[in-house]
Amino acid sequence: MAPARNPLTKRVEGLFAEAQEDGALERVAEELLGFAQSLQIAPALRAALADVTIPTAAKESVLGDLLSHGAHPATLKAIATTVESGYAARGLVRALQDLGIEAYLALAQAEGALAEVEDELFRFGRLLQASNDLNNALTDLALPATQKDAVLDDLLGGKASGRTVAILEAVVAQNRAGDLRERVLYLASEAGRRRARVVVEARTAVPLDEDYRTRLAGALTKASGQDIDLKVSIDPSITGGVVARVGDEVLDGSVRRKLELALERLTS
Repeated sequence: MAPARNPLTKRVEGLFAEAQEDGALERVAEELLGFAQSLQIAPALRAALADVTIPTAAKESVLGDLLSHGAHPATLKAIATTVESGYAARGLVRALQDLGIEAYLALAQAEGALAEVEDELFRFGRLLQASNDLNNALTDLALPATQKDAVLDDLLGGKASGRTVAILEAVVAQNRAGDLRERVLYLASEAGRRRARVVVEARTAVPLDEDYRTRLAGALTKASGQDIDLKVSIDPSITGGVVARVGDEVLDGSVRRKLELALERLTS
């Protein structure tokens, strides 16, 4: 199941829009991620901001002292909104990281680069699924962040947009060891959602020609009732046909599945 969208995102989208009008949305994204990183190495501050017994006014005063001389107003408001939401200490850091990533997606959308970012995120998510070594390296808590960034640079430098690389660096920095693959693929879907489209992955045993892709996309659009972005990947385990995933729903039209169904009918 895909991760739930950060509920804070809707509350701060107006702040992101204001920052974009000021030409400061990239700055806001960097500041949110930078503050989250600061909280990771400052457990006392993290605990204080998450402490429900400390009055909101006192927390706002602390944030003002820390950020008012350098941070963009949208950053300060987004952080204050996050703190007011009552996250536990670790959840507070993760929520701020999520907002920084969402700000980068909003920036890509404003720049007209969201389709490119969506495709690059999806491809990297599939790469993680295909390579346990890469996934393990990027989720290794003992590996310094600088080395993980170097791995990303080696793989993506000159091959992916700067927005995609920034998003992936932020995701890897979250150290979500158990779900890095799913997180990256979710963000590809989130990019599609921002474009009012659904990302659909179709797995086939052999490459599809353009005519078949067009017909498959049309059939999946009709089946889902939504505009889709079709991503096709090769999976040798499929014995003919297509297996497609639309959100959490799997549409299995493979030969293997048809044989399984036939066997079930014969033995029932």
